Amino acid sequence: MITAQGGNANCADDCSLFPQAKIKRPVLSRESGYIKSMDAGKCGAASSALGAGRNVKGGAIDYAAGIYLMKKPGDYVSAGETIAYLYTNRESACREAETIFMDSLGYSAGKPETKPLVYKIIK
Repeated sequence: MITAQGGNANCADDCSLFPQAKIKRPVLSRESGYIKSMDAGKCGAASSALGAGRNVKGGAIDYAAGIYLMKKPGDYVSAGETIAYLYTNRESACREAETIFMDSLGYSAGKPETKPLVYKIIK
């Protein structure tokens, strides 16, 4: 499918062939506790701020930009622990993206009930 769409099929086996961001910035937890929630819409907005999405029709996309999550809802984190990495080619985008991403998180002192990753398999 990759080749049929004009892409390099070798990327499926070698991720180093993808564009690489110049900046890799860790996002550190500001508090200790369980990650109770993560707002996907805000995570998407943070990715867009890094360049991974379009803010206007026809806008440029930086294919090296994005967020790599190290933690997910239900995981315990300590203050100062890396919870994600921001990837971008624009240093100026990091502060805004981090603020949006951090705003997406909800914490709790107790372990939250987690939802299943797969609800049902339909054959």
